Amino acid sequence: HPSLVRAMATVLDANHWLFQLANICLFFSLVATDILLLRVLLALAGLCFALWGGLVLRVSVDTLVWNAVFFFINSYRAIQLAYARRPIKFDNPLHDKVYEALFERVGISRIDFLRLAQLSLVRRLNANSIYIEEGNEVHSLSLVCSGKLLVTRKDELGSDVRHTLDPALCLPRFSFLFPWISCSS
Repeated sequence: HPSLVRAMATVLDANHWLFQLANICLFFSLVATDILLLRVLLALAGLCFALWGGLVLRVSVDTLVWNAVFFFINSYRAIQLAYARRPIKFDNPLHDKVYEALFERVGISRIDFLRLAQLSLVRRLNANSIYIEEGNEVHSLSLVCSGKLLVTRKDELGSDVRHTLDPALCLPRFSFLFPWISCSS
């Protein structure tokens, strides 16, 4: 009977190894904790479903087209993620030291720090020169990379309070400066 043959063909199509492999990829994508692995598994599932729709079902253009689109989108995002995870080397050895001492500790990626470093300006100050005076607005982040910095500020009673900063200090230790530094946007 022709309808029984069509029904058996449908069952066999659903049990095809491409269909099963696509669903296995989807299953593992649901439990993936890494976004790159998730994208790779979704791309593989989309590819398997597209091949299944085009080769096995033969007439399922919508299955082929939708899953091909999913394959290309997930492949593109996986390539972007893999590129962002590539090893980043800094041209300036000072950038390596600053990254490891301050920015790596707070979870900033090397690629984000590289973007920040490309915008940075290295400024050398002469001994006993004034960098900024109390009351001026600060529009940038400044780090002491070598040498020492003497900070003088007025306390609540109007007396001068002096602090010496050296490169070994990390940002959380600068908290005593925050009442003195005024940041505005």
